[in-house]
Amino acid sequence: MSPPTTTQNYVLPQLATYTDLVLRESSLRAPKGSEVLVKIHAVSLQFRDLVIANNQYGINDLIRENLVPCSDAAGEIIAVGDDVGNLFSPGDRVCANFSADHVHGDPTPVTLASGLGGPIQGVLTKYRLFNAHTNGRGVDHVIEIGGTGTLPKSLRSIRHAGWIHVIGFVTQNTPIAEEANLVGTVIGKAAYIRGILTGSVAQFNDMNRLIVVNSLRPVIDKVFPWDSFVDAYKYLESQAHVGKVVIRVS
Repeated sequence: MSPPTTTQNYVLPQLATYTDLVLRESSLRAPKGSEVLVKIHAVSLQFRDLVIANNQYGINDLIRENLVPCSDAAGEIIAVGDDVGNLFSPGDRVCANFSADHVHGDPTPVTLASGLGGPIQGVLTKYRLFNAHTNGRGVDHVIEIGGTGTLPKSLRSIRHAGWIHVIGFVTQNTPIAEEANLVGTVIGKAAYIRGILTGSVAQFNDMNRLIVVNSLRPVIDKVFPWDSFVDAYKYLESQAHVGKVVIRVS
């Protein structure tokens, strides 16, 4: 399927009140270079979005005209530019970073000028182009749940001397891509690869205290009744879930 050539977005023609938001259609080009095209699935509203729309932000010289608001979004990549390589692929689920060009380190005037829904257009749109760059640095840590099928991709994504924490083998039936180059990539990246098995009771208690203090909630994809345990296992096997698959006991 060809990428869309238009998108719908909400726009603030002026900064006065959020009730001024109007729906507009704009043209949409294909991603180039290191860009990815994202289909937005959901946008989370922040207090910043409200004060910007109501002209209460206080630094309006940083806000662009005819603003597409909002900075927090989750979506799915539907097309990638030629230079993205294996970093991202169509079908990957992604979310937006507040400052689009703040890749690492402390904020600077340049990175502050890349704030979504303020200095640059935001995410209250059906489709949006994002830059997939990492400035060549890569990420610090990868939680590797895939195993053999995704380990090479994780190695490519980390920075020099980055960490890969291997905790799963969901892709256990997938042969290791580029197996001949795997050791060379590990050496070339000076990568740390750490296997995670299980923890002690003390670590379990520490984890639970962390969960309580930070009010963390588990992500539950689907709950099956007690007598549908076979369906629950089939759903887990399908790998269609995002979050935990649960069987209700009582």
